[in-house]
Amino acid sequence: MFKIENIIRQRRLRWAGHLSRMLDTRIPHKIAFSELKVGKRPQCKPKKRWADILKEDIQLMGLDVKTWRMVAADRRTWGSKVQDAIHGAHEAQLSAATEKRTNRHEEEEKWDWKCPLCNFLRHGRRGRQYVQSHITQCHRDEAQAQQLTSLTCTHCNYTCATKSGLTSHLRHKHPGEPPPGLRPQKLLPAQTAPPTTPVPSLLAPAHPAPSAPTPAPAAPPTPANLSGFTCERCGRVCASRAGLISHSRGKSCRGQSLERGGNARTTNA
Repeated sequence: MFKIENIIRQRRLRWAGHLSRMLDTRIPHKIAFSELKVGKRPQCKPKKRWADILKEDIQLMGLDVKTWRMVAADRRTWGSKVQDAIHGAHEAQLSAATEKRTNRHEEEEKWDWKCPLCNFLRHGRRGRQYVQSHITQCHRDEAQAQQLTSLTCTHCNYTCATKSGLTSHLRHKHPGEPPPGLRPQKLLPAQTAPPTTPVPSLLAPAHPAPSAPTPAPAAPPTPANLSGFTCERCGRVCASRAGLISHSRGKSCRGQSLERGGNARTTNA
């Protein structure tokens, strides 16, 4: 299936060939291939004319701009030329998209992903999904506390329509700024995780007594009802036993499901 841009371009080229084969006295031919005697185009990048768009389509399809009207004189030849050009452009777009996706996947395999609230760490392309799921399940209160209350960019005051639109705006217009909300931290394999410095309490004394022992840093909050539903293979925490069984049957933990099936057969035997 062709892209909608290629379909429109194909119809436009076929119609251009039809106009080129018309008599010079026909009004559509005059409108398409004539120019005004009086007047001039405005400056500062005016809108493209029909002839400019047609020329761009011919160049994108790999056809000759100077001799295309000679080829369009024969209806069957012009139709086959346009069809072959559309197929070639479609194959080139598919190969370029496949190469870009492969390069992106290879690049994502080099990164580690870490939870910003605890030491939960995963590697590879699927590591980001695991960490994001961990944040959603184990840090629900923190995630709800950092939900967006406004869709206006704090850097340029641009108002977006949706949360995904604001995220896309920050990624393209402000590349150095972190996305809103709790997101997995991107780390290189050789890079150490940034230390989490505890925030001092306002009620704590400024100069504690020397005899008071220094309290150990508290462990990250983990719901008690989720501690027993942790996947042994990938470390993912599920909300219920049914969720753990459904997760083990998925593609990410298919080997674990096979082990459970083998143990069940052994028990029945």
